[in-house]
Amino acid sequence: MVGHLVHADTDGHLAVVAVLFKAGVSNPLVETLWKNVPSEKDKTVEISTVSVNVEDLIPAQHGYYTYSGSLTPPPCTEGVT
Repeated sequence: MVGHLVHADTDGHLAVVAVLFKAGVSNPLVETLWKNVPSEKDKTVEISTVSVNVEDLIPAQHGYYTYSGSLTPPPCTEGVT
């Protein structure tokens, strides 16, 4: 399983961090995120009672690959790091 953390700067440049997950023991942060996914598509919802530390999703080993590509969902935006 994979999670994509998509980042955009003020100029619209995109960077995506893909985090691989192993099936098995539940991850408390992932469970919190699933419970709070907005019910409407493309609607931003701020939930003040939920705090997310993205480091809780990152594996202890910080190896990575980097490349330029595109988003996978349409419109398949190019120029993504």
